Amino acid sequence: MVKFGRHLQFYLESDELQQSDGANEDPYIVPYTDIRECIGHSQQHFVAEWTSSLDQASEDYNKRLKLLWKRIFDDLVNASSSMACRRQQQQMPFSSQNQIDTLDDSTKFEKEYRGLPNDRAVQIYVTTIDERQSRELFAYIKKLHSTAAMNGEALRKLVKKFDKGASARGDDLLTA
Repeated sequence: MVKFGRHLQFYLESDELQQSDGANEDPYIVPYTDIRECIGHSQQHFVAEWTSSLDQASEDYNKRLKLLWKRIFDDLVNASSSMACRRQQQQMPFSSQNQIDTLDDSTKFEKEYRGLPNDRAVQIYVTTIDERQSRELFAYIKKLHSTAAMNGEALRKLVKKFDKGASARGDDLLTA
């Protein structure tokens, strides 16, 4: 049986987390071994540490998810308005009206993409944006998912480990 702490350490040292993801900081990873050491001290201390980690992991995930969707929709609007601008310049190459029309197109595309279902937005992104950016997007989504799954598993295992010896310590079970 593989120790989860070692698995977590391998994940932290992997190349996947060493690359920049646009958030300019490493993702929050639940400090599994630190919280595990709280088991046996007091139930209140463990619950406080566990809850704090859950809050931090949730906050980090939500922040990164918002960055992801902002990036997707910003890139879609920019790509669509620049395509429209190129079409206008081909039709009227030296018109000052092109600059005004570009601003109108940007607003039009923002309204067009607002409220778009997420799966449809990703489909449009992949077909509209170049391959390199699409691959970067999928790598970011994969990293976001991996981090969330790792944090969820760490928190689940911590509660399971706490409950394992709870009755011997005189603590209440956390999973009742």
